[in-house]
Amino acid sequence: ISYNLKKLVPKAKIAVVDVDKSGLESARERGLSTLYASTLELAIMDNKIDVVLCLDLIEHIQDDDKLIKEISRILKKNGKLILTTPMQDGVSFPFLSKERVDNVNKSWGHVRKGYTMNEIMELFQNNNLAIKKVDGYFNFLSRLVYRFMFLSSLPLGGQKFMKIYENTVRLEPYIKWKRAEYIVVGNKFK
Repeated sequence: ISYNLKKLVPKAKIAVVDVDKSGLESARERGLSTLYASTLELAIMDNKIDVVLCLDLIEHIQDDDKLIKEISRILKKNGKLILTTPMQDGVSFPFLSKERVDNVNKSWGHVRKGYTMNEIMELFQNNNLAIKKVDGYFNFLSRLVYRFMFLSSLPLGGQKFMKIYENTVRLEPYIKWKRAEYIVVGNKFK
């Protein structure tokens, strides 16, 4: 995502922050700046960042309030946070038992299933952030295709099936049925 953003807005200063060194190496190979750090303790001065993308991270962090507080600290006034996270019941997959779905979510490192909108609102309000827009994605169709592509042991034809998944993802903005993830956009107000 950061690489595609850099292609769209070449003058933007983009830094990838992670504790996964292999992910940072991949970002560096694509010409992106990187910062090896925990998002709970960023070596970034207060009020310096215009936009933070926090994509499918918060459900992996035990102290979610500390994460949002740290993001708010580095954001400029009116800076934007774009956050994605599973909805309250977590990410489910068609034709998988509840137990199997729970195991998948745990294997992904989730410390909680997901969030209610009230929980997200409280985290934002407690940390000087106002929610400006909420939407959802990862609908039933995209989860079905993902399930067969990544969770099945069936040989699915590699690149051909990847094209099917890519085209399914392109439909995300238009299919609202049974979405499993939030996209939340907020602004820092202090």
